[in-house]
Amino acid sequence: MKAYMRMMAGYNHWANTRLLEDCTGLSDEEYHRNLAAYYRSIHGTLDHLLLADMIWLVRLYGEGEAFDTFDMTLTEDLASLKAERDILDARLIAYIDQVTEGELLQPIRYRTILNPVVIQQPIGAALVHVFNHQTHHRGQVHAFLTMLGRKPRALDLIHFQRESGLGMAA
Repeated sequence: MKAYMRMMAGYNHWANTRLLEDCTGLSDEEYHRNLAAYYRSIHGTLDHLLLADMIWLVRLYGEGEAFDTFDMTLTEDLASLKAERDILDARLIAYIDQVTEGELLQPIRYRTILNPVVIQQPIGAALVHVFNHQTHHRGQVHAFLTMLGRKPRALDLIHFQRESGLGMAA
């Protein structure tokens, strides 16, 4: 499972970097435009991912104040979002690097936000959610870029695997 987590953490950073680079040609109006999506805009969707990752990193590291809402904006523009994204991706990679195979099977206990209850699940299963959540919202942003007439690069896992060698046969 550790090799899978390493691959997914690397993929997560690679895909985030590509997608944010593909957003750089947008005007401020396009970047913040209400696209009738759950988090309204490209910025709103990407900022939500920052918040979600911060929430999970607090849970995983057991440090910092627990969040009790998704109703907050962490950044105002693409430049500040990119800077925060790089920091969070590095922290997630560092966590994966130090966690052991056995710890991935250990439970993590946390309080949910939308319907507050305390639950527990294996750390590995929680991390699978973190990576899947990222993929879900990156797909939305990819579609938004296409709707705005851009041609974003592919974010398929197989492209990362071929470039990095992770997840490929020796």
